[in-house]
Amino acid sequence: MGIGEKYNEIYSKNREAYGNDVGAPDPIVADVLKFRSSGSVFELGTGQGRNALFLAKNGFSVTARDLSSVGIAALEQKAFAEGLAVQAEVGDIRALPDEAYDLWVSTFVLQELETEEALKVLAHIQGHTTSGGLNVLSCFTDDGDFADLHNAGGNFYPSRKKLEELYAGWNLLKFVDKYVMGLQLRADGTPMENRAVKVIAQKP
Repeated sequence: MGIGEKYNEIYSKNREAYGNDVGAPDPIVADVLKFRSSGSVFELGTGQGRNALFLAKNGFSVTARDLSSVGIAALEQKAFAEGLAVQAEVGDIRALPDEAYDLWVSTFVLQELETEEALKVLAHIQGHTTSGGLNVLSCFTDDGDFADLHNAGGNFYPSRKKLEELYAGWNLLKFVDKYVMGLQLRADGTPMENRAVKVIAQKP
């Protein structure tokens, strides 16, 4: 099953698969308002659009992309119902636009890519961030159930140190390191957990 099909199935079964069943944005995205009140945004792997909708409601011009046609349809329906102008598109985050954006947002997406692909994506968004612009990331690290399950396949589960190195020279406005739970369950029925790093980094 491909990535798009995988998330089509998840989103078809869950009206709000993430965001505590109410479509709340990732907390690191909500924290953007402490540092910016407007600007152009490109979100990679928007899912059902919880982050894109939040930023659009707060005055940002948002483009959002995801491989899941079900997720994008849900985002478009919500944006229409709320009178929000969000440019939503079905597409692969490995083929990104050459325009520069004030904010690039990626929350719990890069683990779906092989490490080399994810590093190319990060290099692209860093190179296409406006001066003073932000990269807003939530990434699973190499510590936890998800990393144990998927890391053998070469997917992107970096160490905290690696993420800090990738943003050397940028201003780290926020850097959170914590365990988070996922939708998948362990054999004993308890939720899987993995350490995650959440970053707001400002380009010089």
